Formats: sequence, C-alpha cells, structure tokens
Amino acid sequence: MNLDKVKEALLALHLKNFAEILEETLLKAEREKLSPADILYLLASQEIAARQQRLVKTRILQAGFPTVIYLA
Repeated sequence: MNLDKVKEALLALHLKNFAEILEETLLKAEREKLSPADILYLLASQEIAARQQRLVKTRILQAGFPTVIYLA
C-alpha cells in the first residue's frame, strides 16, 4: 500500500502526529523487529502524548495567566 495514502487517511481521521511519525516508526519497527501490535502501540501512545501536550498548552492560554518578565 502507498504510504502517502495511509498518511492522507490518518489526516482525514485527525491523527496528525500519527501521520507525522509513521515513517520513522516503521523504520524503527523494521530495525527492532517489532510486532504489528507494538507498532500500533507506539503510534497511538505518541498521538495521545501530542494531544495531551496541545490540551495543556491550550488550557494555559485560555486561563489567561499574567506574563511575568524578569529583568536582569
């Protein structure tokens, strides 16, 4: 299957990070002889981590905390 088509499908499913790290993860899987389940776990866990980071960043921005500037 064409990897570009897979990436397009992932983006259509709003799995941006999954699509971005797909090739790198597949190369790692080949080197380390990972099982299909291990590959999916790596991709899914990275997607979850990226979403959590974006959520925290968004919530911090929404909180409107004042900016503190330190002058040396």
